[in-house]
Amino acid sequence: MQNLTKLPRQGRSLSVTVDWVIMTAAVVALVGAAYTSIEGNVTSLSDSVRTDVATAGGGR
Repeated sequence: MQNLTKLPRQGRSLSVTVDWVIMTAAVVALVGAAYTSIEGNVTSLSDSVRTDVATAGGGR
């Protein structure tokens, strides 16, 4: 009989765990999408800075 009283609490705990897994997966997906969308611009910017530094005589 005592096991039946613990059942609702375990179910609630499981649903919270599932919520956290889903939210974490969503955050990882959003970070991945943001990274792929800005990756090309960051590469272009770093190449531009490298060229400017080399032109100014800072690159040895």
